[in-house]
Formats: sequence, structure tokens, C-alpha cells
Amino acid sequence: FARWRCSRARSRANTSAPTTLAMGKKRPAPEPELTGCVHDGELYLHDGERVYSSERDWQGSLVQVGTLGANGAVELLVATRKPPVPPPPPPRPRDHPPPPPPAPPPPPALPPPPPPPGGPAAAACTCRALEWGRKCSCGAALGLGPLGGGGAGPGPSTLSREQQLQRVRQLTGDISEHGRLKQLDRAVGAFEQIFAEGLHPTGYAYSTLLNAHVLAGDLAGGARVFEAMMASKCRPNLVVYTTMLKGFCAAGDMTAAVHLLRRMAHGSPPLMADIRALNTFLRGCVRCGDAVAARWAFEMAGSAWRVVPDGVAHVALARLLSQSLALKELRAHVEARREEREERLKAVAAARSASPPPPPPDAPLACSFWAAGRCERGANCRFYHDLSVVQLDEAAEEADATDAQAAMELHLSHAGALLGKDA
Repeated sequence: FARWRCSRARSRANTSAPTTLAMGKKRPAPEPELTGCVHDGELYLHDGERVYSSERDWQGSLVQVGTLGANGAVELLVATRKPPVPPPPPPRPRDHPPPPPPAPPPPPALPPPPPPPGGPAAAACTCRALEWGRKCSCGAALGLGPLGGGGAGPGPSTLSREQQLQRVRQLTGDISEHGRLKQLDRAVGAFEQIFAEGLHPTGYAYSTLLNAHVLAGDLAGGARVFEAMMASKCRPNLVVYTTMLKGFCAAGDMTAAVHLLRRMAHGSPPLMADIRALNTFLRGCVRCGDAVAARWAFEMAGSAWRVVPDGVAHVALARLLSQSLALKELRAHVEARREEREERLKAVAAARSASPPPPPPDAPLACSFWAAGRCERGANCRFYHDLSVVQLDEAAEEADATDAQAAMELHLSHAGALLGKDA
């Protein structure tokens, strides 16, 4: 009988449990529309007035940690700030380490080297190796001579013009190989050998040495090479600027990267970034999480640079907008990209129909590479592309575009899931 009564009590308790909200409790109000922001390296959410933590409490509710000022600055509550770490207590007398031993006396100074024959004028180095902040390879500036026995630096080369160019190309190849293996000292030594033999480096030699510094992570040395190239007769081209830009972006110095892009545009002659420079800059923005710089790059690409972003650039911007929880802007970006792809497919189908439309009257000259079946520039080519011509890499390009669109849709869904909203 006791077991029967206990089972009846449990069944009655189960059947009497309410399936709705308890009396006196209100349904939770709908959450406001939230936007992500970063303050002191931490991610927060705000609705325009209040600032919430990016992590919810155990009930799944938002936790307010501060307010949003009039200028958009985050003002955290005093209770949410971490208390200052107290200084460590002073060590007890017996904990003091023993005093260090006295330093040995400095060695006696060496006598100055003898003056080089020919007077003080011969002490000037002719190999210009001191421009890189390194020891002179010929030793003329130190009065040691090429072989350490005194004498001036090397004079002009006695080789012919073709032999000089051949020798410079050979040393440039050595610089490239040492840079690929990240042997920076050997690469610099090969470059200094050009001056030691009385030769003049070409622009390709400068750019190869710059790439060696960037691959080795020596941005200071790369900047010295870049400035020396600017001071010489070899003007840096777009490849050199992009190499320096890659170094700044790999180091996370986006301020220097933006300054370099603006320096390109205001140079003499002015140079505008191409699709390779744009993608290099956007990879640096993704590395640093800098969505503001990525938006600026897209604005410059559509106005001053006249660059059509490809799938890599669109995916990079979508990833940054997803990390910033800018759901509206990300949704508009993905939808615009989707409409562009649909219009492109319709234009290709119309051009390959029985009655293709004629080219526009203001169309530029036809691209010979496109007519041959492949144009490396793609949408950034300045010549006319006849869409009725089938390209050799058309299937691969379409597959890349599909993958890029899928990646952007994934970033959109990720941002919507973090905000608890439909993408």
C-alpha cells in the first residue's frame, strides 16, 4: 500500500506540472538589435545605449557591463573593471641575492689603423655597403683595402657592358636563391659584391634583396633597401611596392601599409594598387582583424584604384564583417555579390545565343589574350572582352566563384548565429 501511494503521488505531481509560464511571471521581452564593438581588445555588444558582454549568463540572458557614450565610446562600469594587481611584497633581508661579481676591466684600445695610401680622399668607400648598416666588404672606409693590406676601394669595372649585365644577373640570381632559403646574410653579401666589383645594381637586384629581407622578417632592413632604391636611379615599380606592402601586412603594421599605399598614389609617377596589392592588403586586415582598413580599401578600389575585387577580396571582407558582427552590412554585401554573379551568367548566356548583342559603341579595343582563350587580368583588363569567346580556364574560374560565394554565405550564417538572428 505504501508503494502504491508513493507512485500515485509521483504521477499526480507529474500531471499537475504546468506546461506554461508560472502565475505571476512575465514572458521575457524580445532582445534589442545588437551590434558588435571592440574595446581594449575585448568584444562587446551594444544596442545604441547599453553595452553588454559577449558572453551570456547561465540563464541565457544578456549581461550589461556599461553604457555607450555620445561619441560612440564604450564606458564600462566600475564593477566590471579588473582590479589593479598589487605590487609584490619587498623581499626579506635573507632573500636578497648575493651581489654580482665585479666586471672585468675593459681590454686596452687598439691603435688606429694606418692611413691608406693616397691621402684622406682614399678613405671614402666606393662599394656603398655602409648604406645597409653593415660592415664594408672591401674595407676601404676603414683603411684596410680589398685584401686587408691597405689601398683604396675597387674602381670602375673593366668588363664590357654585356659582361657587366651578365655578372649582375648572376649575382641577382644568388640573392634570389639565398632569399628563398632565408639566408639573409648571404643575400646581402651577394648584393654587396655587386658594388665590390665596381658594378651597378639593377632595379630587379634591389627588388630581389627587398624580397629577401621581407621573407626573413627584417622590415627595418627592407625599409633601408627601399629608401636606397628611391634615392638611386632605379625607381620602384608596382611589384616593389607590393613586396614592401606584404612585409608590413605580415608584421601586422596596417598603419604603415596604408601610408605606403597613399605614397604610391602620390609618387612621381603615381602608381595605383592592382588586384594583387589589394588582396595582399586585405590578408593583412584579416590577420589583424581591421575591418575599418578593409572598408577603406574597397572604397579606394572602386574610385581611385579602379580595381574590380575578385572572390578572394570579397571573402576577406565578408570574414571581417562577420567577425565585427555587422550583420546588415554583411547581408547587403553577400546579396550584391549574388546579384553580380547572376547578371554575369545572364550576360554570358545572351552573348552565346543565336543572336548575340553587338558590343557597346564606346567599347575599347578587343583583348588579344581573351580572343586567344585566356586573359590573366580577367575583369581588371582594360580591353574589351567578348563574352561569346569560350575561355580555357572558364570551368576553374566558375568553380572558384562558387566556392567564394559559399564561403561568404557561411560567414553570413555565422554572424547571424552569434547574434541569434536569421541570416
